[in-house]
Amino acid sequence: MNILLVYPSRLDSCGRLVKYRQAFLPPLALAILTALTPPPHAVRVVNDLVEEIDFAADVDLVGISIMTSQAERGYRIADRFRKRGVKVVIGGIHASCRPEEARRHASAVVIGEAETTWPKVLVDAETGRLQPYYQADGWADLSRSPGPDFSKFRLDVYASTPFSRFPIMMPVFTTRGCPYGCRFCSVTRFFGSRYRTKPVAQVVAEILSIGAPEYFFVDDNLTCQPEYARELFAALEGLKREGKGIRFFSQVSTRILLHTDLIDRAARAGCSGLFIGIESIEERNLSAMGKTFNRVVDYEELFSRLQGAGISPHPSIIFGFDSDTPAQFGRTFDFLVRTRVGGASFWLLTPLPGTDLFEEMERDGRLLEGQRWSSYDMDHVVFRPRNFTPDDLYQRFWAHCRRFHSWKNTLRRIGFKVAMSRNPLKTAVNQAILGYRFRLAILAGDNPFSCGFGRYLADGEGGQSKSAGLLTETPGRFRTWV
Repeated sequence: MNILLVYPSRLDSCGRLVKYRQAFLPPLALAILTALTPPPHAVRVVNDLVEEIDFAADVDLVGISIMTSQAERGYRIADRFRKRGVKVVIGGIHASCRPEEARRHASAVVIGEAETTWPKVLVDAETGRLQPYYQADGWADLSRSPGPDFSKFRLDVYASTPFSRFPIMMPVFTTRGCPYGCRFCSVTRFFGSRYRTKPVAQVVAEILSIGAPEYFFVDDNLTCQPEYARELFAALEGLKREGKGIRFFSQVSTRILLHTDLIDRAARAGCSGLFIGIESIEERNLSAMGKTFNRVVDYEELFSRLQGAGISPHPSIIFGFDSDTPAQFGRTFDFLVRTRVGGASFWLLTPLPGTDLFEEMERDGRLLEGQRWSSYDMDHVVFRPRNFTPDDLYQRFWAHCRRFHSWKNTLRRIGFKVAMSRNPLKTAVNQAILGYRFRLAILAGDNPFSCGFGRYLADGEGGQSKSAGLLTETPGRFRTWV
């Protein structure tokens, strides 16, 4: 079969297609599906964020992976192919949480992980026996999960550092599952509460096969199982001794402070930065979301230890909790400056389908009516906050983002990173380029960590495109200056 795998973009609040000049990361899910697809099937991968979809292409099967903010665009793509009589399979975290909804737009829906179901989908599609739903009996054995295959990807459409033929980072994973079950997060429901690991030798083989110098380990918590993390870091340090070392970025929880040796081990293995979901600097917010293992009093020590090892802490912070007030933005900014943080991600509290928070807000009537799934991207207000109007929270959030990415603070943050770098000149150049790109994205009302760089709005379902200019938004409406 000729198979097209699509990573959808999203729609804006007026239903227009959002596109980018460059994407940030190649979608790992589609690289795994490619690896799971044996010959003689022919695979083509399209990232809708930056590439055009040929809706007249000669394809027998279309596979679409969607998160909630991609659902509307994914459904539009599916509907157009199905109108031609092409079989369409939809999977991903949103489809797994709302399979009946996805089924209205698909020939079949894959619920949960694809490793054990995609081979069956291929056989049934080829023989004309597609079932409405596919769901594995248990969780995938990661020792049998194939390494990602990026051979069908156009890597030139992804942002890269100077003189590199690879994107800024190539995605890989080593673990799945999360035992914590925070109320705003759907990871535990999708990947399970048991922590599963991929054999370290297999991870190393994947890295050597890809051949890139920098990676993003997309694990939700790379050090959740300390002994496994020690084995992984030792293997990566071994690669460095062989002249095949890499640099990597990943995600950990604040509980890494219980095993501080992991910080030094990660640094020796090539870790340049760690994304840490601190979520809030208010204990009440952490308690309300079931993330009580985070302790605000530990944050400064954690950041200091990471910086001392040459690892840049990258805290992730959410605004809009019920205990948040307007003063929360200023306190958070001051905290980040005081702790010399070189980078941070900011999000608006979003009750995503499949989370306890969504079920609670839906039950209590706090979800805003008429909001598109595309607005569930953590950059928009889709519920009724306690201490703000939706518009007030939205405007304060983006004002905070613009302040953090102001030239003054960007230069200050570059200084923080250069001070702890082993290669100050390279760090200064790369951070200046990223700082410029991030600032442009923020000024355009777009989160630079969401999708890519150079946002514009497509004119319809492809065809001639128009620059979006400078975008600002109030909930439910865009205003555009060209």
